[in-house]
Amino acid sequence: MSISTLSFNTSTRVSLQRLQSQVNDATQELNSGRHLDIGKTLGRLTGSAVSARAQENSFKEQQASNGLVITRLKNIDASLATISEGAESLANNLIGVSVATNFDTLINEAKSGLQTMTGALNATGDGQYLFGGDNTDAAPITTTASAARATRLASEFNAFVLAATGGTDASQVSGTDMADYLGGGSVKGGVTYKFSDEFQAASWTAASSGTIDSRISKTETVTSSLSANNSAFSNIAEAYTMIASLGIDTLNADARKAVTDKATLLLKGGGDQATTLRADVGTKLKRIDGANAELQRQQDIMAATVSGLEEVDITEVSLRVNALSTQLQAAYSVTGKIQGLSILDYI
Repeated sequence: MSISTLSFNTSTRVSLQRLQSQVNDATQELNSGRHLDIGKTLGRLTGSAVSARAQENSFKEQQASNGLVITRLKNIDASLATISEGAESLANNLIGVSVATNFDTLINEAKSGLQTMTGALNATGDGQYLFGGDNTDAAPITTTASAARATRLASEFNAFVLAATGGTDASQVSGTDMADYLGGGSVKGGVTYKFSDEFQAASWTAASSGTIDSRISKTETVTSSLSANNSAFSNIAEAYTMIASLGIDTLNADARKAVTDKATLLLKGGGDQATTLRADVGTKLKRIDGANAELQRQQDIMAATVSGLEEVDITEVSLRVNALSTQLQAAYSVTGKIQGLSILDYI
């Protein structure tokens, strides 16, 4: 065996590099809390660790997705609350309407209520219209469509007045004719005049009647949108429009009573329907809470599985780092002494 200064230095340098690498590896494990080389450490169990981590991430992603659904449903609930409160307010104010009533106040309240409801039905979440049914890219109610409907209603009402009275004075319309017009339809000269025709789904909104289902777990879905075509909204809109556009301040007492009675009936019915829709939203939110609780439980199980497979014993690694660091310092000390020797010292 040959002895040389080079062989001494090479041997110690290799030892130092090995120790330094071991210290670095152990330090990384100590900082991350995980085995540095999962595959090497776990061997055939590596697949189990990968699968468990994938499932854990899947549960996290589902909960994040559920958070978006919760936000959508809460926004829908807020809109429903606004709509039902407005309907209830006007319905209460229509009770006991008489000749002495300030009709301008009622008319303005109806106009304001219709605008507020339009805004509520055009509510968005994540860039999608919440009341568009499954047509979430378009506003359910547009200014253009509303203006066109108002023009048609005015024209149709004038035609009805002419057919019912032979003239243009709406104050001459009888209570019976007005009730028919606002109900099943008033037939005059073989023509049926019916106020509610303008509030059928085909003309009332641009929404579709379908809805969107969102998955909240592997086995459950909830409907996360509503359609403005729901009769709750068309009934309330019809009532608002009656009060706002039929000139209740110019009608005779009987015809006015027919309008206010019908509007009150529609407002109360639509308001009750909106309340039922809110209760359904509340049920969905509870279902999501339950799904999230189960997802969290499963996520915790997977996290514990991953931890058991991938995480290191911090105490053991800390002791190993200290021991290796001590060895490294000793090696540096010995190396310094060796580097001070020459082949002559050895001989």
